[in-house]
Amino acid sequence: MDKINAIKYIILQVAKEFNKYNSMPENDVTYFNKHNNFSLLKCLMLPYIITIANGKKNFFLLEGIFENSFFPIISKNIEKVVIGHLEDEFLFYNETNLELEFNNDGNLILNNNDLSSQDNFNLDSKLVYNINYSIQFFIARRYNDFAVLTSTTLAKLTTQNSAFEVIQNFIMSRNIDDNKLIVQLFNIVASQSIYFTSYNDNIEETFELNDSYAK
Repeated sequence: MDKINAIKYIILQVAKEFNKYNSMPENDVTYFNKHNNFSLLKCLMLPYIITIANGKKNFFLLEGIFENSFFPIISKNIEKVVIGHLEDEFLFYNETNLELEFNNDGNLILNNNDLSSQDNFNLDSKLVYNINYSIQFFIARRYNDFAVLTSTTLAKLTTQNSAFEVIQNFIMSRNIDDNKLIVQLFNIVASQSIYFTSYNDNIEETFELNDSYAK
């Protein structure tokens, strides 16, 4: 349940950034519900983007709560990395698993208090800090319009790193179709890879989290 809560926490924090980017109050649910582009696919990609946001290996995410949770989808349509859950087999999350609601256009619908609540879903404080840090880092150092990017653009971002390229070549060259094995291999490769965001070893050290997110 903690992983589900972490995913939902990420989605809500990025939803707030969507409103702020559009010069609206971060807790304006009415505006968000009317204008957002948070499809299910976008929601399923956000955790991976946040995990690799600063180009560093993140113990609390990739090697912690999201260990063996990311699946690289290699297809002729949209290549991407989405989140799910691994037990005896790999389960792809959907709106039912995540308890999310979408409108007829396929965009996320939030409840009235979703963006105004300070509830951290009882997540570990260090985990919450890491999530907030990654979101703010990505916006400040990489893409200031991150929260409003479409699922198509986010899909490209999930694949523009050496982890995806390595696992893609490995899967295709060996015709691997075991989802459980793919997830486990991808986690290993990802933990050892330099990501597309890692331009400067010192850049992370110069970033300070906004006080409002450090609580």
